[in-house]
Amino acid sequence: MYFKLGTVEYRDDVSTYLTHLTSENPLVNILLKICFEISIFLNSILPFTAFSLFYIAVCTHLRLIIEKFAKILKKRDTCIDFNLSNFYSALKTTAEYIDDQLSFLVFITVAYNGCFMYLSVSAILHAEPTAKFIDRLYLFWHLINSLFLFICMTATASFVYEASMEVLAVASRISAVAEESSFLLQKFISFAEKGISLTVWKASPISRNFIFGILGAIFTYAVLFDNLSIK
Repeated sequence: MYFKLGTVEYRDDVSTYLTHLTSENPLVNILLKICFEISIFLNSILPFTAFSLFYIAVCTHLRLIIEKFAKILKKRDTCIDFNLSNFYSALKTTAEYIDDQLSFLVFITVAYNGCFMYLSVSAILHAEPTAKFIDRLYLFWHLINSLFLFICMTATASFVYEASMEVLAVASRISAVAEESSFLLQKFISFAEKGISLTVWKASPISRNFIFGILGAIFTYAVLFDNLSIK
C-alpha cells in the first residue's frame, strides 16, 4: 500500500488534509477519515463537552440553593439569626472550594471553545467556493456547538453571582425597614457585599460583561486577521 505526505489544502477527500496521508485505495482514505474523526471526538470534543455539562449542572445547583436561601431570607422581615448567617458563610465557602477545584479546567475549556470558534469563523470566511455542503455544515456545526457550550457555561456561572446579589438586596431591605439594625445584620450585609462569584482560573470573575467581552474579542480578531491575510 502506497502512502504519501500531502499539503494542507482543501480537497474532496477530507482525510487528506486532516491526516496528511493519502492512499490509492479510496477505502483506506475513508477508514483514515473515520478513525481520525473518532479520535477527535473521544480525545477532544467528548471530554470538553462532558466537563461543560458537569460545570453547568454544578452552577445551576449552586444558584438554586442561593435562590432558595434568598426566599427564606425574605420571610425574615426584621432580623437575621446566627443560623442563617452561618449557613450563608458555609455556602460561600463551598462555592470557593468548587471554584478552587474547577477554575483552571474552566480556563482550559473556555480557551478551547474560544480557539474552536475562532478557527471555525476563519475557516468559514476562507471556505473554498467548491467546498461541499457537508463540509460547510461541519464547520457551522462546530461553530454553533462551541458557541452554545461557551454561552451556557459562562451564563450559568454568572447567574450564581446574580443570585448572591439578590441575597444582598434582600438583606439591605431588611436593614432599611428594621427599627434597630443589629450588629449581626450589619456583619451579614458586609459579608454578602462581596458576593459569590466563580472565576476563570482565579483571574477574572465570570459575569455578563465577561461573556460579551470574550465573544466580541473572538469575532473581532477573526475578522481582523482575515482582513490582514487578504492584504
